[in-house]
Amino acid sequence: MYTVTLEDKPVMRLAAIEHRGAYSEISQTYEKLMVLMSSRNLWPRVIGAAALYYDDPSKVAAAELRSHAGFVVGPDLSLPDDIKEVVVPAGEYAVLMLEGPYTGLLVAYDYLYGDWMQTSGREAASNTSIEVYLNTPKEVAPRDLRTEVWVPLKPT
Repeated sequence: MYTVTLEDKPVMRLAAIEHRGAYSEISQTYEKLMVLMSSRNLWPRVIGAAALYYDDPSKVAAAELRSHAGFVVGPDLSLPDDIKEVVVPAGEYAVLMLEGPYTGLLVAYDYLYGDWMQTSGREAASNTSIEVYLNTPKEVAPRDLRTEVWVPLKPT
């Protein structure tokens, strides 16, 4: 159904703010972060966009879900107090590419944590997953969105 690759990823640093609540509502937190980034003229230093998700939504109530909305930045950027540094560690990740609207993420996650994990012989290192947004709804139509879903893996 999906292609999953094993990839060694370098450290990724995010300028981020916390989101609490349903993962599907993280776009509201991104809007707040975009205002902060604009007010501090940080856009020239942005390399990309990514979000971290820490909880399993099938086991944690929607209001209690924890995540970070973020923009990828280099290591030398000094961040203001109201924007948090979140570091995605280097390591081996299972990477699933989703092509199409964000509404397809739930099925993609079910496949990655279900069928793929069961048949790959690999285990997730934590509950954390990372979505790396290769483009945005402001740039392309929903059918043309490209999102990588990263899951850190335990060493073999």
